Amino acid sequence: DAEDKCSRILLYLPEFFAKHGHGSQINSYIMAVNIATYLDRAMVIVEPPLKSAWNKYPGGSQFGCPIDAFKETMNKGGASWQVGDDFPLGFSRLVQQPAWLSHGCEIPCAHKYSYDDWRRRSWGPLDEITCTNLDGTTANVVVTGGSPMRKHFRDHEAMMTKDHPSPKSERWALNL
Repeated sequence: DAEDKCSRILLYLPEFFAKHGHGSQINSYIMAVNIATYLDRAMVIVEPPLKSAWNKYPGGSQFGCPIDAFKETMNKGGASWQVGDDFPLGFSRLVQQPAWLSHGCEIPCAHKYSYDDWRRRSWGPLDEITCTNLDGTTANVVVTGGSPMRKHFRDHEAMMTKDHPSPKSERWALNL
């Protein structure tokens, strides 16, 4: 059901492990994919905005800034080069999120919650937040990243990979 596909979302904030190296970031991403799939949720990656205090990279990503990231604008002082609004930031520059995982969902309730709001909520346990989008649809959101996400994975890894599948884990395997 098209309306239902974005009703359950896991927001993943990869920025927490940006300085831990590429391998650590990829490992954290794989953990988040497993959690989202097991919880039967679409997974949406949320990167800090380019001008956010949480974005510590002038080009918007720890993975460098290729020339096609920039767009030229003209002003009274001449030409100015800025990272384009549509160019991926952060971890999203390295990993192209597959549509089967994100379900094509946007960041839910962006009119109500900023990146800073989601970031604050990500530092606790994986609690559900229900909010209403501007189009009237409801989203049940779990937001996570960094150490809390890794702790949740380690605490629940045995349950997510046990030999005797529950209906929820069978759905997890189908989703995967």
